[in-house]
Amino acid sequence: MARPVQTSVTGVAATDPVALSTIIDPPFQVTLAAKGGSGCTYTIQFTLDNVQAANYVASSGTWIDHPDATNQTGNSAVMLVSPVTAVRLNQTIGSNTTVFYVCQSGNMG
Repeated sequence: MARPVQTSVTGVAATDPVALSTIIDPPFQVTLAAKGGSGCTYTIQFTLDNVQAANYVASSGTWIDHPDATNQTGNSAVMLVSPVTAVRLNQTIGSNTTVFYVCQSGNMG
């Protein structure tokens, strides 16, 4: 079942990590979309870090840029089909708000 999440970022910053379930029945599938703010540039990122660990600090984590969602302006959408633990949107240019949508499908195993 889909688990939609919506978050946003204003100015040069990253959203909080959106944790994903890695214990779902195959296939793992996540749709990521962004509605870019006017004049904003952003990158959608993912990680294999344990973002739910008590001492985890996202700014010190290992974030990997999605190759099809790097330095985007305007609206974009990509999918992930290999398991990752979390995603986020990192806005690198602009002072307006970019909205980030995450929808993971699958049944809990």
